[in-house]
Amino acid sequence: MSTIHTNDAANTITRMLEMGLAPYLLSSALLGVVAQRLVRKICPFCVTTYQGAEGGVDIPLLSEQTLSYGRGCSRCNETGYSGRLGIFEVLPFSDTVREMVDQSASAYRIRQEAIREGMDTLAMDGLAKILDGITTVQEINRVLGKNWSQDLCLPTSTAPST
Repeated sequence: MSTIHTNDAANTITRMLEMGLAPYLLSSALLGVVAQRLVRKICPFCVTTYQGAEGGVDIPLLSEQTLSYGRGCSRCNETGYSGRLGIFEVLPFSDTVREMVDQSASAYRIRQEAIREGMDTLAMDGLAKILDGITTVQEINRVLGKNWSQDLCLPTSTAPST
């Protein structure tokens, strides 16, 4: 197990190749790659709900949803947050992904294949935590960047050509 700082799981493979590791060594040695970020949790003592569109959320997928945030209270030091939890992206090494690594495929192509095979991205996990009322849109914006929702629209119906 090791830590490498990258934007997502697939870019870890590219980073390791740039460090001079041979593709065949990566594909045979790795079982998978995990990307993770910590996000703040909504304070359970001051949590309140709102409709996405009424709260100024400009992400179409969330505009009609009931979302949560913390108003701020003495328990959370008026921040609206209390505690943290992880959002994760787990890229398992399937036979197809191993083959792509052996061929030094781009991080984009590896990522697309992993999504096609069922991988949830950091954005997808963040969205799930928003919809579950665990964290806020603003917190995911802070951690993943304001354009994180574009990652939810990646095509997943076809595998990339090799």
